[in-house]
Amino acid sequence: MLHRNVLKYQKELKEKVKLACTEFTALDCRAFELVSGEGFLKMAQTIFDAGRCFRHLAQVNVNELIPSPITISRNVDRLYEDKKAELTKLCSSMRNYCIVCDFWTERFTGELPF
Repeated sequence: MLHRNVLKYQKELKEKVKLACTEFTALDCRAFELVSGEGFLKMAQTIFDAGRCFRHLAQVNVNELIPSPITISRNVDRLYEDKKAELTKLCSSMRNYCIVCDFWTERFTGELPF
C-alpha cells in the first residue's frame, strides 16, 4: 500500500514538472530540446536535491521527472488552450479593459520578431 502511494505521488509530481517545463519553454521562447540539455539537467538536479522532497531517498534522478521534448511539444497546445480559457474567463469578468500591442526588437538579432 505504501509503495502504491509513493508511485501515485511520483506520478502527480511528474505531471507538475511536465507542466512547469512546458510553461518554461513557452514563456521563455526556448526550444523544446532545451530540457534535455546537460546544463539544464544539472541545474534541475541541483534544485531538486536542494528541495529534498523525497527525504527517505539519498538522491533522486531528475531524468525520471523531466519530460522529453516531444512530450513538451505535445503539451504546448494544451497549455495554450488552458491559458486562453483563463484569460477569456478573466476578461469576461472585467467591466472594462484595454488591449495594447507592443513591438520590440529581438535581443539576439536586433530585428523585429516577424
